[in-house]
Amino acid sequence: MCVAADQLRRCMGGILLRAPEACAGSCRSVAELDGRALGYCESTCHDGDRECLGGALYRECVDGRWSSVAQTCADGADCQPLSTGPHPDIQCGGACDVGSARCVADGSGLESCSDAHEWVQAPACLLGRCVQAAAQAQCQTECKPGEHACELDGAAAERTCSDAGLWNEPTPCGAGASCRIGLGGALGCAKCVGAAVPGGNAWGVSDSRCAGAGVAACGAENDYAAAEPCPGDQTCVALSRGAASLAYCR
Repeated sequence: MCVAADQLRRCMGGILLRAPEACAGSCRSVAELDGRALGYCESTCHDGDRECLGGALYRECVDGRWSSVAQTCADGADCQPLSTGPHPDIQCGGACDVGSARCVADGSGLESCSDAHEWVQAPACLLGRCVQAAAQAQCQTECKPGEHACELDGAAAERTCSDAGLWNEPTPCGAGASCRIGLGGALGCAKCVGAAVPGGNAWGVSDSRCAGAGVAACGAENDYAAAEPCPGDQTCVALSRGAASLAYCR
């Protein structure tokens, strides 16, 4: 189980060990079980690899993962990515290496190194933003336009994906609503997970809740309908799993 970006806890004989272990690299999460991130350790780079960050800054691979501390080329010389060699590397100062590419400062596009060893700006990214990967750079999207994201099921705000494939800043949900996540993914701001939502809530069905002496079901518009009263001397009982809720008469 991943407990941090660089730590995991092992399961031995069906028992989860208490003491976390340091990863040689990063802990990669591949699934979730009962709210726990299942994963394994993997190296994200080779020790000694170096990668330009922009301007005179670069980072180095230590213990199988990129250091979080940026380093600076001497005298503020520009960091130049090298396109040759088996592993990512850089040089400080000098002309650029033919075949390499880098992101412009604001990430809106990229530059490529021409045969004359000069940086030539390419057209701006139409989708996504520029992402550096060793001696190469390319435009990558973060999300699918129109997609929603929640920090957790029931969060007070949602994020939406722009037409450019980038996440917008969080937007607070309206009164009575929260950012909902179902088995099919994030729904965004809604009062409940209704019957028309693929995958349903955390149980795989639509939400319901106790309202007075009855049960209110979440309809197709992701809002609660009027409550149906419980019969006879029965009362409503509610179950919850995070923001998801189920109710029934007993």
